[in-house]
Amino acid sequence: MSALATTLDDLRQKIYVDSPAPLKDIFTLVEEKTKVNIEYFVLGFAVLLAVFVFAGVGAGFISNAIGFLYPAYATLSVLEKPKPDQQTTAWLTYWVMFGAIGFIERIFAVLVSRIPLFYPIKITALLWCMLPQYKGLNNADPKATVEKAKEN
Repeated sequence: MSALATTLDDLRQKIYVDSPAPLKDIFTLVEEKTKVNIEYFVLGFAVLLAVFVFAGVGAGFISNAIGFLYPAYATLSVLEKPKPDQQTTAWLTYWVMFGAIGFIERIFAVLVSRIPLFYPIKITALLWCMLPQYKGLNNADPKATVEKAKEN
């Protein structure tokens, strides 16, 4: 089996295992109607978004949507737990960081528009922070940040 086939199989597995039940039903319906595997739709959509971002068409909206949709779902899932844990802290830290990036982006809009590849870099940073396989914000210590802010 080639590397591409293995990657597509892994993607298919993640789509069907990690998705909520209503989405699984939609994916199955799309596959039945089109006779095309859902992983090809996911890859096509990702490539289309990447083309739009690199072309600068709707890049701000796309980066904010990527930075909001999955984290909002994951945060609500974590907050349903009876007792807070490290994931709760990580998601709250993510939202502070997401808000700070948005604030800085708005304040320095003229400067941001002149930075080449700003939105692809922003999306990469957001994905690094939010995706569980990278655990980007698990290294962040909110208590140390608050203490540092109090010193200044």
